[in-house]
Amino acid sequence: PYNLHYDLATSVLNVMWRIVVGERFAMGDPHLHEHINSLAMALTLVEQGGFLNYTPVIQFIGTFLRFKALKVGLSMSRRLKHYKNIITQHKATLDDPARGNDYLYEYLKESHRQAQREADVTFTDQQLQWLMSDLFIVGLD
Repeated sequence: PYNLHYDLATSVLNVMWRIVVGERFAMGDPHLHEHINSLAMALTLVEQGGFLNYTPVIQFIGTFLRFKALKVGLSMSRRLKHYKNIITQHKATLDDPARGNDYLYEYLKESHRQAQREADVTFTDQQLQWLMSDLFIVGLD
């Protein structure tokens, strides 16, 4: 039997990546493969908690002190760093009229508008990193 997980995950992630970042991955791209594995590991760790989700203290001990949790944490850290680099690249081309029009640009434009009004800034780069992570995890699930 053929496992469709990677092919389906590639297709779904590519659609989401195009909407959010304005690019797409090539089939077989090692960054894409690492990204899919990172997101899948995070999902697996949460699923392993099972009944422990209802007992917060035991959940921490039972789920997040495993070796796999450390591996997921490192993977997540690399993923967030990658998102931060993408956000930085988008910020550098925010005023370029030839740029695309994806979700990140819209988010960054709103963040810039809020900063100019000196209002409480609710659109931060850190929130954008976590939003990207959440969107891609949900898309992969």
